[in-house]
Amino acid sequence: MKEMLKKLVEAPGVSGYENSIRDIMEKELKKTCDSVEVNKIGNLIAKKGNGKGKILLMAHMDEIGLMVKNITEKGFIRFAPVGGWDQKVLPAQKIRIYANNSVITGVIGSKPIHLQEKEELEKIIKLKELYIDVGAKNKKDIEKIGIKIGDFIGLYGEFSELKNNLVTGYGLDDRAGCAALIEIMKQIKPKDFTIYAVGTVQEERGLIGARGVGFQINPNIALAIDTTIACDTPDAGEESGIKIGNGPVLNIMDYSSVIHPTIKNWLETVAEKNKIKYQRDVLIEGGMDSSLMSIVREGIPAAGICVPARYIHTPNEVLSLDDLENLVKLVVAALKDTKEIKKLL
Repeated sequence: MKEMLKKLVEAPGVSGYENSIRDIMEKELKKTCDSVEVNKIGNLIAKKGNGKGKILLMAHMDEIGLMVKNITEKGFIRFAPVGGWDQKVLPAQKIRIYANNSVITGVIGSKPIHLQEKEELEKIIKLKELYIDVGAKNKKDIEKIGIKIGDFIGLYGEFSELKNNLVTGYGLDDRAGCAALIEIMKQIKPKDFTIYAVGTVQEERGLIGARGVGFQINPNIALAIDTTIACDTPDAGEESGIKIGNGPVLNIMDYSSVIHPTIKNWLETVAEKNKIKYQRDVLIEGGMDSSLMSIVREGIPAAGICVPARYIHTPNEVLSLDDLENLVKLVVAALKDTKEIKKLL
């Protein structure tokens, strides 16, 4: 999956601008699925099998990013966040603006240390104070370039390999889930039920795509494949015991939902039977596409299964390819466990 993950990471996909990711996924899923379509809001829906029961697998195609908010007379760009950013990581970052079918490189400004007063060195710069420099002479120059208010902005953070089968890149949340979804659909051959693999839009803006697709498909079971926070770095404290390399993570609870108990037992039993390492997590803040399934229609039993990742929501997230492979193994093994699935359908 490494090459597929690299391809996905290096394509733009800010929330609301997922078309490049959707195109890659559509091409791959058409090779192995019975049908692939795009619904009105932009979710990619691939279908495999023709059984009565329906299982929904989701991975969100979008990444957090920025958007052009205003252009100053001197030719600098003010911007708004798209998704949840820690503003401390933004100064001095290189960015790409997707404007008028072209890509413009820029830099988020950062005042040189030589010009800062002592109190400035200790101050966190507010997002509204930040600006982008694309090398323009003035506002008219920006207009000639073709940059407009509302254009999407992504950050650089190219895919790179680290030691011990770890990788880093921008948007691994949730390109990892997208790559896993493609691989899972390659490996499964459902007979007694139908599997839907869905790339959702605008997860980072409030789980927008998942709500519609849950209502549209009305599955018996829903699984969201995503990333979650690894707490194995010196600054992470003891928020959780989640570690990179210890296997995929079963999300027991997040900010709005608790895992359906039958699904929890199913996945844990399959993991133990197949000797696949996994971890459990409780999220106090944050959620994923599975979080709102309990309030779609009469309620859809759901769970989130995740790859642990360091430095989530920064331009350089880090995860283990071993954990990603084991997540695929666990989901594929669970989908082959027809006896247990029939209890859920």
